Amino acid sequence: MIAEVWAAVYGEELASKRRSGPDQVRVLCPWHPERHPSCDISLRKNAFICRSCGAQGGYLDVVVLAGFAHDRREAAKWLERRGIACR
Repeated sequence: MIAEVWAAVYGEELASKRRSGPDQVRVLCPWHPERHPSCDISLRKNAFICRSCGAQGGYLDVVVLAGFAHDRREAAKWLERRGIACR
């Protein structure tokens, strides 16, 4: 789920990113400037945490932090309009 949301919001496929564990990838954090990846995304838990800026949450929070929604309810509607069903 979070991989679909990440691709919809940032246009970035997580399957091609560096693995930091069996069900986890590490990417550049989109919420602050950095040169080395510090944002861990758990594909199993559908959650993320940035080890540098402290941003964390689930797949709905990705949409909110990107500025496409004001809250999680609006984020769910935003995703549904794009064909991504929220669980």
